[in-house]
Amino acid sequence: MEFTPVSFQLTVFTNLTIDDAKMLAKSFDQSYKKMALATVALPNAPWFRITNLNQSVNIDLSNNRIDYYYLNISEEKITEFLDFINNSGQVRNISRLAINYNYFIADEDNIYKKKLNDLFFSRFFGDVEELLFRVNNQKKIDDLLFNVITDCQNAIAQNNQNLDSTKCIMFHHDINNISTDNIEKDKLLGYFTKMLKELNTLIEKINGIIK
Repeated sequence: MEFTPVSFQLTVFTNLTIDDAKMLAKSFDQSYKKMALATVALPNAPWFRITNLNQSVNIDLSNNRIDYYYLNISEEKITEFLDFINNSGQVRNISRLAINYNYFIADEDNIYKKKLNDLFFSRFFGDVEELLFRVNNQKKIDDLLFNVITDCQNAIAQNNQNLDSTKCIMFHHDINNISTDNIEKDKLLGYFTKMLKELNTLIEKINGIIK
């Protein structure tokens, strides 16, 4: 049994002007590729996308959020992300934080789909062709109330390198707080550390259900 990571995403929600975002994009050195994006039809889409040359991190800057995208989970990535946020004068009021993680397990023979269906749904609905469910619990972390969300569905995962497709069960975890007026920067590490701990607990629960 092997899970394949898709993306580990770290986010702060903050209001930026286009000049703020451009200044942030310019702050990255020559080891990063910088791209301005056409967003006329999508006002909340990223204004700038920054990718380091070895493609281990992608960064999106938009009018209301900053997103860092990695492949794998690690505490070091949180440190890298927060070093950028904490040292950026353009990042002022932060209203929300989020960690997202997407991953899947190959399921060509529908073994895991059947197992999940037998555990949760078959008694009431019988055998299913399409499996899709979402769970959202709320949990207090320090003084903030967080949504702790898990999505699960059978899907087709496509390899971007060889374009091969794989039947799978896709999982998505999203941990984000209810919007607040302002989150102080010196509290960010504590929040993200505890959010990561919550994420690892969710992954362990999925492992326990699937195995």
